[in-house]
Amino acid sequence: MHETGKLSRRTLLGIAGTAGIMTMATFAEEPDQAPQPAKKDGEENYPEVCLEHALPPERLQEAFERAKKEDPKNDVSDAFTSDNLMRAGRILPAGTRSTQRAGVLYGKRWGQNRKLRVRFLGGDTTVQDKVIKYAKMWEDFVNIKFVKVPTGQAEIRIAFDPNAGSWSYLGTDNLSIPPNRPTMNFGWLKPDSSPETYSSVVLHEFGHALGMIHEHQSPGGVISWNRQVVINEMWETNGWNARQVEQQIFARYNSNITQFTTLDKTSIMMYAFPKRWTTNGFETPWNKVLSKADKDFMSAQYPKV
Repeated sequence: MHETGKLSRRTLLGIAGTAGIMTMATFAEEPDQAPQPAKKDGEENYPEVCLEHALPPERLQEAFERAKKEDPKNDVSDAFTSDNLMRAGRILPAGTRSTQRAGVLYGKRWGQNRKLRVRFLGGDTTVQDKVIKYAKMWEDFVNIKFVKVPTGQAEIRIAFDPNAGSWSYLGTDNLSIPPNRPTMNFGWLKPDSSPETYSSVVLHEFGHALGMIHEHQSPGGVISWNRQVVINEMWETNGWNARQVEQQIFARYNSNITQFTTLDKTSIMMYAFPKRWTTNGFETPWNKVLSKADKDFMSAQYPKV
């Protein structure tokens, strides 16, 4: 999501209704260093990666209770035992597919017609204004409003740590983060960053805030990864070890806890990556706007009445 970075992380729509708030527990490990630009000679620059942030296991029950209070449809207790949820991962086979091209993780959806307060923890005012501008593009398709507040309580708290890359917690997990800590970070936005960069990274991170997960990890699409190439390049460019690559790139969500369909390579939540990363020449572009599937699917999750 940056004009001088490597692969970008799009996400896969992970929010909604009745089956799996605790799935992200095991995957909260952060990379050893902030993402760094990467490219091969003569090849296109790829946007920088977004790291998916998850709650530690000991906070999952609390987050589950908060999510149920936010929206009763987040109650997954009839579908899974707590132990099953704790062990649920991303590497099980894909399940059934529907007609939409997207996928969403159950149990993290905000209440309908919700106003989410956004507070900035520092940062240039020009950058803040641009972030709000692009975040509000989601409002055309969902019944959620993002309201900037100067002080006090806020569900979304944004930092601009250049050493931390760009990331966000998912949906109602934001409610379990201590009020003095950020729930989202933009590591490379500057006042003169291009409109394409703002559009790509802000829409992506606020997609996470709405509950969306990374599209390349959807159960609905199997990518034939050139594993050693990916591992080598992520070590060289981002400082990720093999385990982190497995967790953040190769692993897929459990089909039992995810609403999903076929892979949408144009989703704002999809990583951009080059042909050399796959064994069959599959690649994805740097997506800068919401895809039709993003709009249609999220409109169904947060319908305007």
